[in-house]
Amino acid sequence: MSDFTVTVMPEKTGRRVTGVLIGWGAKDIEGRKAAYAELQRPRVGRKARITGTVEEMLPPEVIE
Repeated sequence: MSDFTVTVMPEKTGRRVTGVLIGWGAKDIEGRKAAYAELQRPRVGRKARITGTVEEMLPPEVIE
């Protein structure tokens, strides 16, 4: 939902996490447009839209 993309990766020594590597960068134009479009929509249902678990309603013609 922002103009930036963030990457977080653990640094391991053996099986133990000894640090965290954080990287960030600007999104491309399509990513910025998608973030702006999401910010213009209502907050209700945002989590479901982002995770892709939105259930679409059937049109009334199909129900009858």
